[in-house]
Order: sequence, then C-alpha cells, then structure tokens
Amino acid sequence: MEIVLSDLVARGHVLLEGEFASLQPAADELFSSSPDGMPRIVSVETWNETVSFDMVASTILPSERSFGSRHLIELRPSALSKEVPRRFAEEAFTSNFRDFVRAQKGAGDADSTHLYSIGHVEPIGYGWSTYRTSDFLDLSEGPKVEIDFGVGIEKFVSFRPLLEGMSSARNAQFSPAPDFLTLQFVDSIFGDARFSSFIRKDGYFDIERWIEREQPSGTPQSTRGIVGSIYLSDNIGAIALLASRQKSSAEKGSFDVIWARGAGSAWGASPDLPPAVSTMRNSMRGEEGESTVTSTFLDVHGTDNEIMRKFRHLFERGRSMRSRSLPRSMEFVKAGATLAFTVRIGIAPGSTLPVGFATTDTRLVDRFEKAISKARVDHVTMVSAVTLAYSAIEEMQLEPRPHGKRPVMKDGVWDEESYRDLRQRLDRAGVRSAAPVIWNVRGTPTRVHRAERAPKGERMSWTKGQVRDRGVSVEDALLAASWLRSRCTTHKFGKATTSISMFDVFNVQSLTRRLVLERTGIWEDILPNAGPVRHARKSRESRKRSDPVTPGEGSAQ
Repeated sequence: MEIVLSDLVARGHVLLEGEFASLQPAADELFSSSPDGMPRIVSVETWNETVSFDMVASTILPSERSFGSRHLIELRPSALSKEVPRRFAEEAFTSNFRDFVRAQKGAGDADSTHLYSIGHVEPIGYGWSTYRTSDFLDLSEGPKVEIDFGVGIEKFVSFRPLLEGMSSARNAQFSPAPDFLTLQFVDSIFGDARFSSFIRKDGYFDIERWIEREQPSGTPQSTRGIVGSIYLSDNIGAIALLASRQKSSAEKGSFDVIWARGAGSAWGASPDLPPAVSTMRNSMRGEEGESTVTSTFLDVHGTDNEIMRKFRHLFERGRSMRSRSLPRSMEFVKAGATLAFTVRIGIAPGSTLPVGFATTDTRLVDRFEKAISKARVDHVTMVSAVTLAYSAIEEMQLEPRPHGKRPVMKDGVWDEESYRDLRQRLDRAGVRSAAPVIWNVRGTPTRVHRAERAPKGERMSWTKGQVRDRGVSVEDALLAASWLRSRCTTHKFGKATTSISMFDVFNVQSLTRRLVLERTGIWEDILPNAGPVRHARKSRESRKRSDPVTPGEGSAQ
C-alpha cells in the first residue's frame, strides 16, 4: 500500500496530509467518486502468475503445452513474440487482463479489478497448441461443404485474430481440382459407369444420391462407400475392421500397410493421421501381435521433398512413383487384401470433398493393382523412350561434348570450345535451320522443369496458364536432351527421374526427328520458310577466349 501511495504522490495525483489523502485537481477524472468525496483504494494484491499466450494473436491459452507435429499446418508467430518476448508478454497480458481475471482468477466482477503495473516478465519456454478445424458436409439446403474452426461463438470476438490467422494458413493449402480423368479411373476399377453416372446435368456430383446408394455408414460390407479422407476416425475404423476380418482367414506372417497420399499440400494436415496409421498397423498385427507389420508412405504424384519430410516420422519407409495417368487427388491404403481409395469430386460451386470405397472384393483389388502397375510400366517405357531417342542423336554424332575437364555449360553460359565444336558438327551434318525447337513445358512444374539445364528460350505466343512452351535453339535443346538422358534415364536414377513425363519424351523425340530430317535434306522441303542460313563462324572464331558465349548467341544471322 505504501508503495502505491508513494507512487501516486510522485505522479501528482494524490496529496498526503497526515493520515488523510486528498485528490489533486489534475487527477479528478482518474478516480471514481465516493460519498464523502475522498478517494479510496479497496485492496492491492501482488500476483505471481504463469500465463501462456498464443504467438499469433496474443490470446491467453491454457498453461498446458503440447508437442507440435510437423505434418500439421503451422501458423507463423508475430515478429514481436520471437524478437522481443518480454515486451510481447507485457502487451499481451495488459490487453487480455480482464479475460485473465474472469477465466483464471474466478472473479465475478472483472471490470472492478484493474492492473496497476507489471513488475517483471520472464519467458520460460515455448510450446504448441493444436486447434482442430473440420469440413462439414451440409445437405440441409443443397449440398455444400462448410468449415468449422472449433471455437464457440462466445469466444469469437477475442479469438478473431487467431481465427483469421488459421483461415489464412488453411487457405494457403491446396488440393487438386476434380477432373474427368478421376471419373474414368474409378469407372475402370468397377468396369462400368458406377461412379460417373452420379454426375448431374450441371456437371456436379450428386452426393445425396450416391450416399443413399452406397450407404457409407453402418456395418461395413465387402465394398462400402466412404466420405471424407481415409484417415478420418469413422473411415479408418471401418477399413481396419475389413482388414482384420480379411486377415483372420490368412496365414500369419509379415504385412505391409501401403499408404499413398494425394497431391497438393492440404493432404494429411490433421491430428487424425497418426492414430489412423496406428489403427491400420494394429488391425494387421492382430490381438496377440502374431504378425509383423510395416508401413510404407507412397508418393505417386511427385510431391516436393519439403512436404514429404513432414510425414517421415509416421511411417517406417517411403517410396516415390510419379504417374500422370493416376488421378492427382487419389489417396489409397492397401493393407493385405483390403483396399481403400478416395478421389476428390465437386458437389457445388466452391465445394469439393473426397469420396471413395473400401473393399475386400478380389476383382476390384486386382483391377486397382493392374492400374497402378500399368502406371509404373508406363513410367519405365517413358524413361526407355528418352534413352533410345537420344541414342539416335549420338549415332549422328550431334551430342554436346565437353572439352578437357570443363563442363559444357556453367552458370547458364556455354563453354566456348564446346559450343564451337557442336556448331561445326551441326554444320557438317547440314543442320543449319534458324527455326527454333518447340520445347513443351506443361502442367505443374516438375524437377525437370526447374533443373539448371532446362532450356530457357522464348515464350511461344500460345502459352497461357499451365502451358509454358518455349522456342529454343538447336544447341540448347541438345544440351537439355543430354541432361535428360544422363541424369534422368540412364546411369544412376536421380530424384528428377520420377518427374519424367510424356512431354519430356516428346521433346527429345521431336528433336531427334528434326535432326534426321535436316541431315537428309527433307526438312527444307517440309518447312521452306525455315531454310538454311549462313552462320558467322569467322566472327565467332575471332573472339577472345575470355569472352563468354551465352546460349543461342550468334547461332544464326
């Protein structure tokens, strides 16, 4: 009390006269009036409290801290909370003081309690708080998907900044859009139009009729529909029950639970995923643990390594199998003779959700495995096609060759001797057309597209959206084909090997076809306007070695 009174006197708010205190005129508005006009201080308490704040919106949280999981969506904390934690804590406590008094101190009339000062702040650690957001399928007034952030309406005002951060982080995640390939794939598994027949005239999936027919709730049969991601508790429970029943009739041994993720960054960002993986393991292991079970995380869509690493702690093994023939939204789990898969469909403007099937029907499982195997065979075929097409370039002796220990290109600049040697061999072979080589670059950017040796060239007039075709010189096209052959399809396979697509195959094959046609003299008959041009070889040879040659420079005049 004495400290408070001394401070008030020092500030010129109160005048002490013996045992009496009177209010100075300058402080009239700072104190509530009393019947006798004298200021009164009811009580002063010193609190030593440990308070937790979220580092996004400065909201007071329960003191319990949990361990964050890397596969969840992480909200970025405010800069002040990390750089100046003491100041952040003081400002957060001051702005949330009434809520603190009301919720944690149990004061009924929190408005009558005031914060006088904060003496000391000491940060003692960081933790995680997990908030669950859910997608709800609402069929009351037409099908639509709504988001629930799990915060009661009475807390909405105080949690608004946190909700805005959650919404922004959630919207930054993406899932593949529904497409016709998805419908074709599911129909091919069933051998009829069982899936595509639910498309209405407006182009959207009739989810109500599908639920009525497939009955995704209730005791699972040999084949049942599922709504939502596979790892949701209701879905994984039904799938695990199917798997355990199917396993009971099989011999004991080792089993592998293969879990293939869908494309995009939104997949798996759920606290339901870890227990779902454990549930599938336990269903195959048996009540007495008589079987050995491993889990494999399969990437079939060329997902970025940064995203894949977030799930490393949940699975024993990881594999990659890039395929463009499988739906990008497809997720599947294969456990013994049990299969579950989902694909994303559109049910209304702005509303999509995964739906699929869980089955132990051997016919459906066999068809699905053949579709996956075909995708693998197609990939091997594409890799072989690039190698064979480039072997024809080597047979014509038109491949780029390094000189000495210097690379053919470094930091986007050709080695002068390597470029001159290649240009001379092209001239002797009759390859002198000035027409650019059309290099197809389409779809989601892959490791091949982002590689240093990917030809830059000029954007073609028809490029738009995911079509990013380039017109490149023959020399640069040969260098790109050489890189595809050496680093992606031959020798030791690298990470970029899984990104090979039919567009890459077409690029190398088209380049080879053009070189053959130019060498035989037929190219000029096909494209007379792209006839031969004379190269300024003399001016190129007179350059000093210190003058670097940029790709395509001086290729034709």
